[in-house]
Amino acid sequence: MRNKSIDVLKGVAIIAIILFHANIAQCGYLGVDIFLVIAGYFTALTVGRLRFTADGSKFILSRVFRLLPLLLLAGTLCLIFGWFMMLPDDYENVAESVIATNTFTNNFLQCLTTGNYWSISNEYRPLMHTWYLGLLMQLYLTVPLILLALKRFAGARFRPIAIATLSLIAIVSIILDFTRHDGPAQFYYLPYRLYEFCAGALIPFVFPKIDVRAGRNAVLNAALILAYALILALLFVDAPFVHPQARLFAIILLTCFLIVALQTSPRANNRLFSNPLLAIIGMACYSLFVWHQVLLAITRYSFTADILQPSVLAVLLASLALLSFLSYKYVEKMPRNKATWSAVILVFVAVTAFALHIYNTSGVVRDVPELDVRRANARKNMWGEYCDRGYAYDKDFADDGRRKVLVIGNSFARDFVNIIVESPVAKDVDLSYLTIADDDPQRVRQADIVFVAAYGITPEDVTAAQTHLSPRQKLYVVGEKNFGASGGGQIYRHRHAADYHTLTTTLAPGYLERNNALSARFPDNFIDLISLTTTADGRIRVFTPDGKYISQDGLHLTRSGARYLATLLDWPRLLTP
Repeated sequence: MRNKSIDVLKGVAIIAIILFHANIAQCGYLGVDIFLVIAGYFTALTVGRLRFTADGSKFILSRVFRLLPLLLLAGTLCLIFGWFMMLPDDYENVAESVIATNTFTNNFLQCLTTGNYWSISNEYRPLMHTWYLGLLMQLYLTVPLILLALKRFAGARFRPIAIATLSLIAIVSIILDFTRHDGPAQFYYLPYRLYEFCAGALIPFVFPKIDVRAGRNAVLNAALILAYALILALLFVDAPFVHPQARLFAIILLTCFLIVALQTSPRANNRLFSNPLLAIIGMACYSLFVWHQVLLAITRYSFTADILQPSVLAVLLASLALLSFLSYKYVEKMPRNKATWSAVILVFVAVTAFALHIYNTSGVVRDVPELDVRRANARKNMWGEYCDRGYAYDKDFADDGRRKVLVIGNSFARDFVNIIVESPVAKDVDLSYLTIADDDPQRVRQADIVFVAAYGITPEDVTAAQTHLSPRQKLYVVGEKNFGASGGGQIYRHRHAADYHTLTTTLAPGYLERNNALSARFPDNFIDLISLTTTADGRIRVFTPDGKYISQDGLHLTRSGARYLATLLDWPRLLTP
């Protein structure tokens, strides 16, 4: 019999996640942690009915069949949308995400590429949220198989050994999480999330037979109400004084308590804790989870970032409800027989192969003259090649009498290298590049002029270079640059319009504030790229005067963009000692 009170808890969690991705509930991302605990709980219940041999593989296959069909459908929709609506670099990223999603490795991809889960760029990635499903599948491949092995060899002592093993895994995971300071890895990778899954998995072993008579205890009923109130506050109230780690642990412990309490208290069956509408939402939470970010990202990318407009919100909610209903009824409920398995495998091969083709051609599906791209010359990593050209200048200065110019920083610094290379002074300077000033202090001291540039540049980046400089040397701080948060999707959909090449965009949040702070900190040696590309009405240029994209991804420069910015800089002033 289905436990409606647990479905309600899942319903609350998925609502929190949706509201978080809609930028309404700032702590709603913790709904994922509720799902991890619940997944651990139901996994342990299932393991109790399984044998190690054939049932172990059947369990894994059942999890794959539960998750994969809907992911294939969502990936197909994203690929179709991208074909018609996306710029090549963004389409390449979608194809990459489809491959990772289909193979349950998107948590690795997200960690290695975007890294920061809270990055504004994630709002425009339709499959960025499937990192959780990759993590979940990796959990299914580890903890259940460990428990099944223990069940086979421990015999009658299975329960105490399982409790000890799960507790040990959880403790080691917590220690790893507390002792390592690598935000992206700790957010996305299995070792740092195991304790949440194990917390839920411990419940059936610690409470193997719940005494329903305990539900008559008024204290327990009051505690149930208080726990629900606290979990709602933690999800939907952003209290800055609550430490994020404390909030996370509170969510985990409260979820564990609610799982137990909701099965013992008579209140669990009333219309509050078994609310029919929330129970339905909880039952369809997987479909809602998969589709909500797809719809949000598509809307933000090509139509509007203001998704809270009443008309936009109404269309989004209606679309989400319809897609989730259809996928819950016709995809999640598919019969698990050989015919459907064959169909799933066939679709998996076709979708993954197509995504791999798009990825290998850098997302180029048509000629894009405004990017100087033709289908005939599309190749893998064509976007990264130009920016990474800066690595070729990671070399010692030559003793040839030319002015020695050093650029220090990450990919934004390599953009500035390209600006210099495309400038009229390129032949007059001896150009060198370093990622970090401390990598070669001698080269820093040899330079006549030093430019420090970085994505998310901080005063500390500048100070690191200044420590190696003498008064005779000049140092410039290159400010931020940004050409629209969506990577140009809201521009590209107008490509057949007469005013296409005159369209402008707005900066992604945070860039102008950081740029102004740097300008105020280093007023005498600051290069303001944002002001160079800002129109009279305060918007940002997307195209060069000859109708070429300045940036292919909203951040890094095309060759045309580098040439354009090179014409705007006062090189005689910058290169005068």
